Amino acid sequence: MSQSYSAFIYCAQLLTLEHCTQQYLQKRNEQINCSLLTELSLFMNTFFHNTAVTALAEILNLRAYTFKVNKNSSSALNQIIVHNNQLISCKDITVSLSDMKDLFKQLTLKTHEILFSELLFDADVTDFSALTLSAFAATENLADNTAHTYFFSHNTTFSHFSSYLQKKVLANRTLREQMFFMKRNKLMFKTKSVSNYIESLKRFLLHLQLLMHFTASVSAQATELSTLTYCNSITSAQRTLLFDKSACLFMLRLRYTKNFHSTE
Repeated sequence: MSQSYSAFIYCAQLLTLEHCTQQYLQKRNEQINCSLLTELSLFMNTFFHNTAVTALAEILNLRAYTFKVNKNSSSALNQIIVHNNQLISCKDITVSLSDMKDLFKQLTLKTHEILFSELLFDADVTDFSALTLSAFAATENLADNTAHTYFFSHNTTFSHFSSYLQKKVLANRTLREQMFFMKRNKLMFKTKSVSNYIESLKRFLLHLQLLMHFTASVSAQATELSTLTYCNSITSAQRTLLFDKSACLFMLRLRYTKNFHSTE
């Protein structure tokens, strides 16, 4: 929520600057002694501070509250590693470092299993050996704002896999009967099978968020993940999931920023 309030306040600041500039120009044309700084100070002191009885003040106070909530939530989830006895403490929970390593290993293996066994229908890892980070880096175009363009849209290797699941299911009778049934000579999705597939997808995403928690040492930030867009919109708004060629890392660029800012 703090990002939404900050975006609103930023827009209000621009409108305030425009309003005060117009007031200053009008008074100057009327030969009234004034300055732009005076107009800005008068408006800010009257309407745009936390103790004012205005809607803008309410927005400022709400943003301050969300900042405090975010800070308290982040500090409450900090992990403290006790080196002398190899323990990891998080609030009231304490586990050994070896158990934590085993948990991370099991989580990684389970995520891999869900992806290849349930979502890709027991696909062989070697089927995707052609998908490499260097191949993505060679074709990524950060300046491309074309609608419905992904970070892999210009990758000719990836286009080969765009219909991978469709071909795999239709070519395999067992999978075809698992996902479809015939009705009036047309293939129709089985509702239960599709629902199970969606549930597997949700579990996979949950496991990914847990892995993010482990690798980043902080909880997955829902307010930041909610701004993630992997595809350019029809309004030419650029996606926030990018690929950095120099570091060969996927980057998340927050949608709202006063200055350009990226997080790995």
